[in-house]
Amino acid sequence: MDYEGLMKESWMLTKKDLGTWIAATLVLIFGSIFIITFAPLSYGYNLMAVKSLKSEEIRLKDILEGFRLKNFFRSWIVVIAMMIPFVLLYVINSVIANIVVFFLFYSITLLILRGYGGIAACKESSRIAINNPVETIIIFVLYGVIVNIGFLALLIGTLVMLPFGEILLTGVTFDLAGEKRINKILIDDNSLQNENNPYENLSE
Repeated sequence: MDYEGLMKESWMLTKKDLGTWIAATLVLIFGSIFIITFAPLSYGYNLMAVKSLKSEEIRLKDILEGFRLKNFFRSWIVVIAMMIPFVLLYVINSVIANIVVFFLFYSITLLILRGYGGIAACKESSRIAINNPVETIIIFVLYGVIVNIGFLALLIGTLVMLPFGEILLTGVTFDLAGEKRINKILIDDNSLQNENNPYENLSE
């Protein structure tokens, strides 16, 4: 997997809609103060990453898509499946607790990409992690580093690094799940381009 290319792509997509991402990240951070809103906001935030990778227009209102009744319950099933064993196992050993997150790492994206129910998304995420352990370890570490860099830079860093990490994780999920992107793009140092794109025929 071309991690360098994915990181460049994710960074350029973050910059392309930076204003929208900053606003959405603020909604996610402050909206998640209320526990009941955490799962649906996470769903909407990931939906924005999916749309960005498909070259679709993203809007701030997309983050509220998780509050649609079906999406609300599906997102909470995934969060409950992840958080309850994590909390229980964390008391015993933090490493064991993180293994739960490791296997369910792709669940939210799979809810959106394939329209799964919560349990089905968790099962498929576990299958992908088991079949691609090296790739999952790498993105697990990369995502953690990116998010923690944002936290170290306080609010301003978080507003930029959190969407960057979300797009990167979502892009990896696309590839490992065998999902085709629409207009997947090649990134150079200056702009988003489609010329000489090694991925451009994926959707054909």
